[in-house]
Amino acid sequence: MESSGARRRGIAGRTIVVVVVLALLGVVGIPASPAGAAIVNVTVGPGDISPGGSWASPSGSDTGSLGFVVGPGSPPLGSGSLSIGIASSGEHRTFYNYEYGSCATSSTCTGPGTALASVSALSYSTFRDASSSQAGVVPSFNIEIDPDSTTTSGVNYTTLVWEPAGNGLAVSDGVWQSWNAYNGGAGRWYSTADLGAYGVLACPAYTCSATWSQIVSSLPNGIIKYGLGPNAGSAWSGFSGNVDGLVVGIGTTTKAFNFEQPPRVGVGDTSIYEGDTGRRIARVMISLDQVAPPGGVTAVWSTGGGTATGNVDYRMNARKVYFKAGQTTRYAKINVFPDVAVEGDEQFNVSLSLVVGATVARGTGTVTIIDEEGASPSALSVGGATVVEGHSGGSRYLFVQVTMSEKSTATVTVDYTTSGGDAVQPDDYLGHTGFLTFAPKSRVKWVLVYLTADQVVEGDETFEVRLTNPANATIAHGTGTVTVIDDD
Repeated sequence: MESSGARRRGIAGRTIVVVVVLALLGVVGIPASPAGAAIVNVTVGPGDISPGGSWASPSGSDTGSLGFVVGPGSPPLGSGSLSIGIASSGEHRTFYNYEYGSCATSSTCTGPGTALASVSALSYSTFRDASSSQAGVVPSFNIEIDPDSTTTSGVNYTTLVWEPAGNGLAVSDGVWQSWNAYNGGAGRWYSTADLGAYGVLACPAYTCSATWSQIVSSLPNGIIKYGLGPNAGSAWSGFSGNVDGLVVGIGTTTKAFNFEQPPRVGVGDTSIYEGDTGRRIARVMISLDQVAPPGGVTAVWSTGGGTATGNVDYRMNARKVYFKAGQTTRYAKINVFPDVAVEGDEQFNVSLSLVVGATVARGTGTVTIIDEEGASPSALSVGGATVVEGHSGGSRYLFVQVTMSEKSTATVTVDYTTSGGDAVQPDDYLGHTGFLTFAPKSRVKWVLVYLTADQVVEGDETFEVRLTNPANATIAHGTGTVTVIDDD
């Protein structure tokens, strides 16, 4: 199958015939469904790409860049979009849905194809990056068709193309714009072949246009033969941008395709003071950069490596972690054993494997066991942590451990506050001030800090958890540092 993108030529800088339509076309939101129908949102990600799914970038359309990303800005559906990049005039890229066509990407026919006359909605949204050098263009809406489904006139495959410039619409940089390619049948389309034998688009490719209603009237047996979706290039000098919210209505059934990057999972770091007596628990944060989708996310975490000795300094373990739909934060809990040996700080790793439903952003975290031999009895210490920031979701939180070097026979209290560093409240985290109470014989408490996800490229940032004003104890290590890793 030949991709229409292989023959695609941009219209910028050329003279074209544009027939004035009665209805003024404009930038619109995602349109309402036909009367009596509801729009069904369908999320599309890497797992939907052929051979396992119904989407593909066809053979011959494998230059340029294509991927699922978070943002930019606020896409019309969800938090992500499809990113398309064209570096030079020799590149083009398409991303087509094949569920409406008569033939799959392998050109094996699977059904009769969808009648053009049954189409009731066609729209999509685009974002043009200011770095684009080709003026006035965003990806077009392409539909690969069989004009009469019987090939009686010698043309059994062409592509219909809708683009903003061909409809007199202005493209802006750095904002999301939504385009109604159907517009009640008034949207104007080009063809990659002369369809004069059918009484419509009787001209060389891209030199005249016709409304959707005119095309359907002239092609009563026309069907969607292969795929439909966005196309960028060829002959563009350069383009970078995004597509989201591609809407297809067939009769009273309308689908809005939501392009999304799957969640990314990351493992944080933490530190814990060893202690002389009593087992302690290290909590290692495992987080998603956005909320888990329906069906959830699963992974297996396991311990090993580093300078600490498994089952001597800490208990070796491997367990499954599960994020339910809507969750972003889980924890691996590992027992750390006390000793009285002067041995310096030691580390071990917590690593992820068998991840399902997400990609891995940071697959290994480090637990540092801080040797506190020589600290006075009832001395307080606060640990530190490293966490992955995340893009969205409001339930991301962090535990910072505060420990006693030994059990106390009296109740111990200490104040804490979060401050310092270059992280900003409340943009990066929610600052907090409070106090902790250690009952007699207790050794471990936690400071809970809520983190704020964002999509700003800002680099890694830090803040501190500080201990002050102890009662019935001293402070051995009063400041713990939290590092927030920027994953944008």
